[in-house]
Amino acid sequence: MSIKSSIKRFNRRPLWKRILATVLGLVTIGGAVFGVTKLVEHVNDDLKTIHPSFEVGTLGTDGKYVEDEGMLYTEESFKCDGLQVKLDFDNKIDYQIFYYDDVGNFVKSTDLLTEGYSDVAYGTYARIVIKPNADEDDKIDWKEKISYPAQMEVKVKKEQKQKSYVFSGQSVMTVDNVSNMRFVRGSWKVLDGVVQLTSFEDSGGTTFHLLKVSNKTIKLNKASENGGNVGQLEVFEFDKNMNYLGQQAVRDDGAEYASAELKDATRYVLFNYALRVEGTTSNEFMRVSDSVLQNVQNLIVIE
Repeated sequence: MSIKSSIKRFNRRPLWKRILATVLGLVTIGGAVFGVTKLVEHVNDDLKTIHPSFEVGTLGTDGKYVEDEGMLYTEESFKCDGLQVKLDFDNKIDYQIFYYDDVGNFVKSTDLLTEGYSDVAYGTYARIVIKPNADEDDKIDWKEKISYPAQMEVKVKKEQKQKSYVFSGQSVMTVDNVSNMRFVRGSWKVLDGVVQLTSFEDSGGTTFHLLKVSNKTIKLNKASENGGNVGQLEVFEFDKNMNYLGQQAVRDDGAEYASAELKDATRYVLFNYALRVEGTTSNEFMRVSDSVLQNVQNLIVIE
């Protein structure tokens, strides 16, 4: 039936039927729009916008206050699980995020950022430093103290459940998923029965994230960038009370993947990743490339 014929049939109906049909149609459309709106709200429902208070000054490489009249920083830290930062399209600021553990010890900071940020948290608390990138006098006045922070939107999870544990002064955060782990240069070692971070300049990589585990099989896939060398994953196991249970090495040995079984009592694991030189049986290791290090979490499967 053509659209023209349908319109004629509609117009031949009694007036009350035409009004009823129109109202029902509007209700249906409104319900669909409402449904889409609620879906969008549901997707973002676990985050909330916060408004940190900024003061004139900055933070140094140790995460402590440094006097600077041309920058802004959050004097009070805030809980940062799920941290997301959005910048206005026409913003005139760069910024940097500083992470701290449960008791306020500095953990690490990001590079100077020029775009939005969304990554796993490297601490329980965070502070933000704002650096204007188009300020003529390099001095923050009272108007700029308001206008610069207004150019960014800061969000965190409504429920802050993130925890951190300290090994020999180094804060380690807990995560629920392998994909939320990040590897950096360094390695964990067991010295006198205590797990310690020994170096930030190691040839391999480690993570500052403890992975919560419920399944017991850990699989290490082979990295295509390894060039035939043997990938090795050192697994440090802990029980529910964070008591150290022992460690084991998972090596791909040239295969597509290797697997190992975790202890029954294991509830958390911590990783080192390294490459053993091809053709050697001893622990002779080569430097892991940056591209491999950035994707180690994608090689690990818990099932």
